[in-house]
Amino acid sequence: MNRLEIRGLAKTFVLHNQASIRLPVLSQVNLDVAAGECVALDGPSGAGKSTLLKCVYGTYRVTEGRVLVAAGEAAVDVATAPPRELLRLRREVVGYVSQFLRAIPRVPTLDVVAEPLLESLGYSAQALAEARYGAEQLLLRLRVPMRLWSVPPATFSGGEQQRVNIARGLARRRPLLLLDEPTASLDPANRETVVAMIREACAAGVAVVGIFHDTRVRESVATRTVGLGEPQ
Repeated sequence: MNRLEIRGLAKTFVLHNQASIRLPVLSQVNLDVAAGECVALDGPSGAGKSTLLKCVYGTYRVTEGRVLVAAGEAAVDVATAPPRELLRLRREVVGYVSQFLRAIPRVPTLDVVAEPLLESLGYSAQALAEARYGAEQLLLRLRVPMRLWSVPPATFSGGEQQRVNIARGLARRRPLLLLDEPTASLDPANRETVVAMIREACAAGVAVVGIFHDTRVRESVATRTVGLGEPQ
């Protein structure tokens, strides 16, 4: 079963403050990703790898084409889905670990990681306890010091923020997982931990699409590599 089907995807940016210059980034991209696969996107800087992930997540609207994400018995076309449907997909179907942590200011790290679990468990006292326990286990596995759990992550180092970002993105297991350089700021020990977590997700049937500039990481997790063309 394909978790993701991309057909004829094109993305062009229009620079309205520069005489509406048009910058084509992606053209006629076709891609199928099945449950349990880890597809690595490859290509030079500017080829549109991060743009493609954002088109799948709905952060960018595609210029042409279809982005079909399996959601239960049906498939949702991200290219045309209304905002409420996109929000539902992000809660229930598509996880996304970007290169940068975007968290609400003043919210403690433990609650940042627990939030996706609360969305699935509900907001009862028992659910809160379960979500926080799950978040604790992830933070421990990713070696985020306990003294930081009650602190908002905005002031953390790049590597610490990235580990919180990964914990949050993997806290709730969704059928489709998008990864944009998840190990870029990590030390070797945490890099190996994240590799293991990605493999575990695939073994559980999650479809993964990722960007891995670290060749060793890519070779460790990818079931196949798909190249994107030279920037246009």
